Amino acid sequence: MALLVTGALGLPLIQVVGLALSVRAFGGDLPFVQAGAVYMAARLVANAAPVAGGLGALETGLIAGLTALGVTAGAATSAVLVYRLLTFWLNVPLGALALRAVERKGYA
Repeated sequence: MALLVTGALGLPLIQVVGLALSVRAFGGDLPFVQAGAVYMAARLVANAAPVAGGLGALETGLIAGLTALGVTAGAATSAVLVYRLLTFWLNVPLGALALRAVERKGYA
């Protein structure tokens, strides 16, 4: 049970840390708690959108939330695009490599 709870809470926490670090990398000064609130609100909106992975909806929500909290539009947009590149798009080539390795070993 402890592993389930840790896993369920761990992923959103890692996502918030990634977003907060991305914002800081582009010069935004946003407390961690506010980054978490922006992430959770944007994730709620993205889950309601009828697209896979909240593509487009999450980015829009994150940028809107960050700019509402005082991060400049340029820094917010850049931070969100880098954050999504690392947390969403980078999984595609890594997954393809993993699939090739599994197929090569005859597991699939």
